[in-house]
Amino acid sequence: VFLFMFGVGMIVAMLPAKMLALSDSAVQVGAMASAFAVPYILFQLPIGRLADRYGCKKFLAGGYGICAVAGIIFHASHSSQAILWGRMVQGIGEAPVWALGPALLSILYPGRKARAMGWYNASLHLGLMAGSLTGVLMARIWSGSQAFLLFSALSTAAAVWIAIGGDE
Repeated sequence: VFLFMFGVGMIVAMLPAKMLALSDSAVQVGAMASAFAVPYILFQLPIGRLADRYGCKKFLAGGYGICAVAGIIFHASHSSQAILWGRMVQGIGEAPVWALGPALLSILYPGRKARAMGWYNASLHLGLMAGSLTGVLMARIWSGSQAFLLFSALSTAAAVWIAIGGDE
């Protein structure tokens, strides 16, 4: 979760600026929230059901992988519509990430759930903070698109780490 949130922290400030540059519309910037939230909400229950039936790990890894695709879309986008599509893809990808991460931890650490959740939440927020700081510092060096590629690479690394690590 640290790797992923590091990537999210880097792109969170860049997406609205890119959207505004492409659309010149504050309404479109606001639409990015809905473009993420609608698929995120719609996929929560089906992903939870599938994970209960087939296991959390593969869906969690898949969610990180889908987020990697969103990073590629953000990098390649040359229109506000492409960014909105990227946010929808990101919403689909993050649905299993946030629903199944704690579920997997509770399976892997049944006697130490509270401790595992504490580390999980600390990692989440440390990643977000470090990624945001890095994004601000690197914005002077990068043209803007490199952060989206790094987000994609970090999401891919998280997917691989989940896929090969731990039992379910």
